[in-house]
Amino acid sequence: MTFKKFLTAMVMACCAWSTPSAAQVSVAALTSGSGITFWFAEDHSVPVLSLVMSFRAGSAEAPAEKVAVASMLPDILLEGAGDLDTKAFHERLQTLGITISAGSDDDRLTILMRTPLTQLSEATKLLHLVLTQPRFDEDAFERVKAALIQSTENILQTPDWKAADALGTALYPKGHPYAAGIRSVEELRPLNSRDVKHFMKDHMAKDDLKIGICGDLTPEAVLQLVDTLTKDLPEKGSYKKVEDVSFPAKGQDLFTLSTQPQSVVLFSHPGLRYDHPDYIKLVLLSYALGGGFESYLMQEVREKRGLAYGANAGLHVMAHSATLSASLQSDGKTADEAITVTKGQFERLKKGITQADLERAKNYLIGSFPLQFTSSSDIASVLHTYQVQGRTPDYLQKREGLINRVTLAEINAFAEHFIRPDLLITSVSGSKHQLTPQKKEKP
Repeated sequence: MTFKKFLTAMVMACCAWSTPSAAQVSVAALTSGSGITFWFAEDHSVPVLSLVMSFRAGSAEAPAEKVAVASMLPDILLEGAGDLDTKAFHERLQTLGITISAGSDDDRLTILMRTPLTQLSEATKLLHLVLTQPRFDEDAFERVKAALIQSTENILQTPDWKAADALGTALYPKGHPYAAGIRSVEELRPLNSRDVKHFMKDHMAKDDLKIGICGDLTPEAVLQLVDTLTKDLPEKGSYKKVEDVSFPAKGQDLFTLSTQPQSVVLFSHPGLRYDHPDYIKLVLLSYALGGGFESYLMQEVREKRGLAYGANAGLHVMAHSATLSASLQSDGKTADEAITVTKGQFERLKKGITQADLERAKNYLIGSFPLQFTSSSDIASVLHTYQVQGRTPDYLQKREGLINRVTLAEINAFAEHFIRPDLLITSVSGSKHQLTPQKKEKP
């Protein structure tokens, strides 16, 4: 399983005090002259423009024997473009107050641009160069590869990675792209810049491009901006046929050895895709299970028994897989009890939640939503994300009603038939002496 590389730079501060709230955001789905459909929120409160775009260029699209090309691409894109080498490129960004960043996960490569409106023309040129003329200088490439080797060496030793890798092996069939991942630094050493160039050429194309934009422009101007940015991209990419993953039909417990005294425990249960009619119900259930301080896991595992440093749950939805996941970190001596108590909370969830649980979940999901709209970068990110999820532009206005319409009887009927504690896959990474004798170690 690819170690998840969630993009951490997607949310940037940008005059939060004057940005419109979720209820005030008006979203338009526009189509440029070249046929690129994107979402745009017009906001004249601050002279700034933010753009988030993504391509179908995640690790699932990489060749199985060279999966690291997807990890290297977002970094090498920012190592100079056009006639600007790495140093000149970053000095130019800093001087003009422009931000361009990139990251990737299993499914997509995501790029963010934020610029003062006074520098929009220059920012557009620089981003266009990143998309179409990255330099791939050998010294920069080797520097990026060396950094990836170093970070991979560190990651492969962590109990977090070991538990996640074992879990991925159980969840995803052998040969599925989600089952691929970097498991040795030796896989990285043969990579060369040609490998990454080919991957970029095949996957950074218009046909699966998602764009969210928020800022101080008119619709006419933003249509021209999108055409300028994308005019030299290939029309179509060359993609794998990635099959949807069915959750395993039988639960199991997995153990991997770690030299760390703490145990990392991951739980995986069937989930739902964004377009499923019961998706909102499962979101509410996951919050009751492990989404806040009053959640079952926090109260029963941490507060009442002190068995873990923290425990949480949430939905993990990818393009071809969906799970309800939980995790905890525990002292090795209490890991077995923490696991038993956590499994018990899935049993409790199946029996139904209380009205108070439901109201807490609704209040959080509705009350915290405006925090996703505190800057133009936030708004552009939300618009982009909802397109990837297959939403319609009116979802921002519909979301609260969808949450409020869920009744206690409906959610408990859903929980009774959907929650399957017997299907839980539990992956533990800890030291050998922490394992009880009857449990089998995974080599």
